[in-house]
Amino acid sequence: MKLFLWSLLISLNLLFPAQGQTKSSQANADNSVEKVAQTIQVLSVAVGVVISVLSFTNAQLKDAKARRAEAAKPFLELRQKLYLEAVQAAAVLSNPEVHTSEEIASARKRFRQLYVAELSLVESGEVEDHMIKLARVVDPGFGINAERRPAYDLAHALWDSLIKSWNLDEAIVDNTNE
Repeated sequence: MKLFLWSLLISLNLLFPAQGQTKSSQANADNSVEKVAQTIQVLSVAVGVVISVLSFTNAQLKDAKARRAEAAKPFLELRQKLYLEAVQAAAVLSNPEVHTSEEIASARKRFRQLYVAELSLVESGEVEDHMIKLARVVDPGFGINAERRPAYDLAHALWDSLIKSWNLDEAIVDNTNE
């Protein structure tokens, strides 16, 4: 960009000389036409360079975004799998009248596993908030106590580690706008 600005400044100086300089002869007129032609050439090259740099930068940004999305793929697939399990357990626990006691016990066990550790590994902040709300309704005696806190904290530490080690974009993994 600096090259473009310097070229423009030089070109303007050639086209419009400082006061006190006059163009009185035919030779000076021919020289001015030549200067204009050279200025146009310089400007054309400068514009071409700027366009090339911008195109290259844009291509690099698109490539980087595609690599970040690809890096997030295993994380997002695991998240999708665990989210599906969470919603299946929630469906059973929130409709106990249509399920057997064995189904309810199995769903409660799986919900607790997901709530304390597994889902904490991949869930977004919003999903975590809703899991807590649902747990208070369908399993009010269950929560994060001193026994469960280490597993819960470990899952969150692993979440942070995965995000950092895979260099994942926080907007992708936490469902926020870029």
